[in-house]
Amino acid sequence: MRSLLKRILPDFIVNIVRRIKSFYYHGFRLLKLYYLDYKRFSNAGFRLRTTQTKENLRSRITFYYHSIEKGLSHPNIRLGFGRRALTALFTALDEYKNAGFDISDIRYRTGLSTIKTYIEYHADKDVDISDIISKFSSFNVDINEQYGGANTFSKDEVLRNRDASFDVFSKSRISVRDYEDSPVEFDKLKRALDLSVLAPSVCNRQSWRIHVINDKAIQKKVLIAQAGLNGFGQNIQSLIMICSDTQVFSGPEERNQAYIDGGIYAMNLLYSLEFVGLAGCALNANLKIENEQQIRRILNVPQSEVIIMFISVGNYPNQFKAPKSQRDDSGLITRYY
Repeated sequence: MRSLLKRILPDFIVNIVRRIKSFYYHGFRLLKLYYLDYKRFSNAGFRLRTTQTKENLRSRITFYYHSIEKGLSHPNIRLGFGRRALTALFTALDEYKNAGFDISDIRYRTGLSTIKTYIEYHADKDVDISDIISKFSSFNVDINEQYGGANTFSKDEVLRNRDASFDVFSKSRISVRDYEDSPVEFDKLKRALDLSVLAPSVCNRQSWRIHVINDKAIQKKVLIAQAGLNGFGQNIQSLIMICSDTQVFSGPEERNQAYIDGGIYAMNLLYSLEFVGLAGCALNANLKIENEQQIRRILNVPQSEVIIMFISVGNYPNQFKAPKSQRDDSGLITRYY
């Protein structure tokens, strides 16, 4: 019957039927899966929930203390910086404590440690932070750990770990936000890009599409739209935008594969940059619709490509600071079956 209909019906009718069938079979399932994604995220994200879970509060604490850490790692720290982040951090810490959650938790302690470091930095400076000191004192806890703040590194210290064992090398990777004022060697950048394509991808389809921006004027336009490197980014030599092309994927179940493959590639590129001796920093692509469209216009990015993230690249300065970025123990995030 099907073959008979194909012979007697005009081609355009057959094509219409095929499209309807395809939408019903694939499109409807895709919409259903996106709806489940929407429900999952809207019921979980800490800016979307009214009642905060322990993980919501731990993540809010981390979000704001890391903002303060980045400020403390700036080469030219602005006195009294970060008031909004500090206020939000105090609020999250209060909510966490008042909810009765474990105050020995590493994220909670790091939040308080970061505030203590902020206060100590301003101790002999001519700026009034008495309100911050008073609020910090109200927590009435002894914070002796040096969890929060920033560490100072030297170029030689980082580069000598490139030929070390993987555990030493991986622990030495640092996000560097300001760079030496010198051009990046093209051969080094090309070598890092060549190494990165060895990253695994679903069925080896290699969806990643890489946009390397060396033109300073274009970099500036893109970074303004990206809006995630405020106050940092001195002497960026290359700005890399990582995308994934959705044309390489098949049905509804692969709707998120672009982000998975793109994320794996990005981590491989960050390791590769450090291995060849270049400094880099992972930058988010949490873009508003208008900002994303602006970037697409500037770089002529096809609509089939989803923007995964950005990486700024430059040469290491002789000495630099970076946030301590305290990490959870693997036991906190691992379940064995």
